[in-house]
Amino acid sequence: MEVDKHLPKIIASQIVTDIINNVLESGEKVIEERYANSFGTSRGPVREALYILENEGMIERIPKRGSFVKKYNKQDLCDLFEVRGSLENMSLSRLKYPLQEDQVNEIDQIISDMATANMEVYAQLNNDFHYKVLSLSGNEVFKNIFSRLGTPLITLQKIVLETPESVKQSYEEHKMLWKAIKVGKINLAKAVLEDHIESGKRRFYEAVEKNKK
Repeated sequence: MEVDKHLPKIIASQIVTDIINNVLESGEKVIEERYANSFGTSRGPVREALYILENEGMIERIPKRGSFVKKYNKQDLCDLFEVRGSLENMSLSRLKYPLQEDQVNEIDQIISDMATANMEVYAQLNNDFHYKVLSLSGNEVFKNIFSRLGTPLITLQKIVLETPESVKQSYEEHKMLWKAIKVGKINLAKAVLEDHIESGKRRFYEAVEKNKK
């Protein structure tokens, strides 16, 4: 059946959603039977889903123990700022104007949804925003690299956006960035992006220090 062929990807998507919403925590074991029962299937499609996520860096398989949500250390997450920043900076240099109306409408909607989103939903919208902006360049290499950042990007967003104040500041930064992009002020957009990355780093370090106490 057609649905069976796509079932592993559907299950993989659900596992990612559970990671984003803290149903599955960093380092937690993924119980295959739970997802098999939830989707009314055998463990085979679940294992295929876990294999997909392992290749994307989201799941770590440990022999004789099972599959776990991959854990990332402080340096891994710090490096992620640099990788994502470099990708987005390069994509801004390759934006294609005029921007396509459907793409503009999609990002407008994301910005609108961000205004009222709770922290968990905001983290996903944040990820969607940066992916959509990067996609404006039409560069498939950039898009593929960004997509494969996987769990570390989700983990980073959870840490950086842990308070209502940090979400509010992040939202204002996204509005400024999108406004500059829409009117074609690329140098301004790059400056706003750099400030956004630096403020994200500060929020990250503040959250790490807070969690030590």
